[in-house]
Amino acid sequence: MRILYFGTYSRDYIRNRVIIKGLKKNNVEVIECHYPLWKGVEPRIQEFKGIKGLIKLAFNFLKSYIILFLKSFDIVEKPDFIIVGYTGHFDIPLAFIISRFFRRKLVFDMFVSLYDTFVLDRKLVKNFLLKRLLRFIDRWSMILSDKVLLDTDTHIEYLSKEFNIDKGKFIRVWIGEDPEIFYPIGIEKNKFNVLYFGGYIPLHGVEFIVDAARELKDIDFTFIGRGQLYNDILKYSKGLKNIKFIDWMDLKELKYYISSASVSLGIFGNTDKAKRVIPNKIYEAIACKTPVLTSDTPAIREVFKHRENIYLCKIADADSIKNGILELKNSKKLREKIAENSHRLFLEKFTPEKIGKELLIELKRL
Repeated sequence: MRILYFGTYSRDYIRNRVIIKGLKKNNVEVIECHYPLWKGVEPRIQEFKGIKGLIKLAFNFLKSYIILFLKSFDIVEKPDFIIVGYTGHFDIPLAFIISRFFRRKLVFDMFVSLYDTFVLDRKLVKNFLLKRLLRFIDRWSMILSDKVLLDTDTHIEYLSKEFNIDKGKFIRVWIGEDPEIFYPIGIEKNKFNVLYFGGYIPLHGVEFIVDAARELKDIDFTFIGRGQLYNDILKYSKGLKNIKFIDWMDLKELKYYISSASVSLGIFGNTDKAKRVIPNKIYEAIACKTPVLTSDTPAIREVFKHRENIYLCKIADADSIKNGILELKNSKKLREKIAENSHRLFLEKFTPEKIGKELLIELKRL
């Protein structure tokens, strides 16, 4: 099988890395028609601000569309499918035209809704017209696609109802991670310690972790990353001696911090989106064989079991986080059981090869 992977996606982002590698692992020829316009979603949204931003945005889109369109003429043999990589909401119109030219199915790895992420969850977009535009882009990117990829069944259920899209159009594809990047290192964990890493976005609920740390002064916490609420969390945690803040680092270094942690923390924010997703960080932690403590949500329950391969606590509840940390601290046996079982689950379901195989089965049904 031959697949054209199309768009302005970031090659380094976990979602694209895993799917591309997973398809190749399953003997699929992956042809990339790619122009690296942005590294992620957030820079795209910032481009909308002001007249200068709109002019720059229009110029960048025009440039990327021209380059991608010209690159498409270099494709000698027709692909069997066209996949638009994450984040490809803005790439769909051109991809749709190319898919019709090749007379092939268009598959959109939506992964997230722009409207849900930036309007409802992060509340970064206030302008009414921009809100409507993001919703319009979300809906039409799904309408123009033959199939849409999302990360959980709970997420599919929500977007299907929210945007009135037939649920049969969606394919669930777990996020996963690459065991050649994240893997158990076997670092001796002499002192119990807790790790948070991430982008300080609302669904992470970092303030509840700080509240738990405030009550657990004899336990060391390490926070890695930067993001939307970083400065607020710095102020909120002022005076706490048991929290160490570290900036983002490359993935090779990050895996050492994950492997040396006694417990890795997931998400705890009281947002609707937090209940629908399984964040990247959970896959990365279980790939490193580190036990995870996170909120009990419908998405998590799709594949994880409390006290078997994960430890679950109440959402947006610092006391529940604190009690979970204490139970894990006091039971090495429970930590080891969760770590072992979660890593086994990772190898069974979440490697690129397994995810590529699952996606390939779904594509062959089209």
